[in-house]
Amino acid sequence: KYFASRVIHNKEADRYEIRHVYCADEFSGIVDNNTYTNYSAVKTLSLASAILEKEGKPVPALWMDIQQKMYYPYYDEIGTYREHDSYEDQTIKQADTALLIYPYDMKMSRREKEAIVDFYRKKYPPNKIMMSSAIDGVIFCEMGDAEKAWFCFEDLLPHFRLPCLHASESADNEVISFATGLGGLLQLVLNGFCGIRIVEDGFHIRPALPDAIEELEVKGIHCRGIRFDIKITQKAVECSNVSSPPAFDIYVPDGTELKGFQKMETR
Repeated sequence: KYFASRVIHNKEADRYEIRHVYCADEFSGIVDNNTYTNYSAVKTLSLASAILEKEGKPVPALWMDIQQKMYYPYYDEIGTYREHDSYEDQTIKQADTALLIYPYDMKMSRREKEAIVDFYRKKYPPNKIMMSSAIDGVIFCEMGDAEKAWFCFEDLLPHFRLPCLHASESADNEVISFATGLGGLLQLVLNGFCGIRIVEDGFHIRPALPDAIEELEVKGIHCRGIRFDIKITQKAVECSNVSSPPAFDIYVPDGTELKGFQKMETR
């Protein structure tokens, strides 16, 4: 209801816009049509519509119209999404448009994904914050470039301060302990190197281990009421200590062997 009330219908272009927002890139200030915010509205409306449909309730026509006609600024010369209407290649504080790829999984071509990361990584300040490297690392894993993801992981290490290893927002400020950055690091490990995704039809694992990691084990995963452990190597995924017969599938990509899960299917 909030997003449906927040959008503006641009009658001339027959599209919906969201103006005067503070986007994830805090350096930009208040802008119009931050692509990440606009897509956040569409994702929210899509989930809300699905809930109404599941409950047998009507979905407001406006919600459907917004999802179909939302405006996303685009860089035609670069071939990917623009951060917002007024973005002109300036320095950005952190990953913003990259969030369309992860965690939002916005439908776009591989070339568009590569263009987002290649273009916007060059716009970070020299001492970028943890979230930037963490999100980019997950995206590199998703695109199968684990070595670039490992570089992003190493980029996070200077943020930890002795003697207690508190993590700072950037390598040279004293904003500690920085929960967003720590969460980003965990996501790089779990959703990047392990490639874990919890989705509607099951549990997906698409590992992307760099050469520096021979084996990665995650214990105590909880999914849909079932607990299990996973061990990932360069060639296989092994599930163990499954608490009860699984009611969902684990999917892994072709070429990766899956061991030890009673209900499974490989793609």
